[in-house]
Amino acid sequence: PEETDETSDDDGDGISGTTILLIAVLGGLVIAAILAVTSFLSSRSQTREAEHLARRSRVAECVGGFRWFHDQGSMEIMRTSDPDQLRRAGQTTNARVIQLEGMASAMAIEADSPEMTAAFDDLGRASAALRAAIESDISLRSDPSNIARDDLVLQSAQTVQQQRVNLNTALSNPALRIR
Repeated sequence: PEETDETSDDDGDGISGTTILLIAVLGGLVIAAILAVTSFLSSRSQTREAEHLARRSRVAECVGGFRWFHDQGSMEIMRTSDPDQLRRAGQTTNARVIQLEGMASAMAIEADSPEMTAAFDDLGRASAALRAAIESDISLRSDPSNIARDDLVLQSAQTVQQQRVNLNTALSNPALRIR
């Protein structure tokens, strides 16, 4: 009589229970690895998308601030005739525009293309030129000795208007469009 080993895992076709268990464990590890890689790639994609949305938001804030300066801030100052109100409006606008120029400088450094870098550099330069023209105009119009000098006041207003045109041109750069 042949002796049978009852502790053998062989089911008669040559594959033991241990082998089946090992294959199942390896299959589970492969599935876990695939899930981990998929999760990692999805997380990276979400992080990139969040960074892109944050950058778009900063671009919109910066460009919107410069549009305000062009459309409202500079015009409010040019319409003001009272010297005290003129100085106050100039100081308030000046402080905000300096912040915007700093933001434009940072955006130029962070830009993801040479075109966007140039666009933010141009925007900062155009804004600084308009800000300087407005400061000069405020100084001229705030000095009582210049009030009768219509030629100087007119020339100053024309300079401010030309700098507004330059800022508007910088704002129309296609690289600043939010994508």
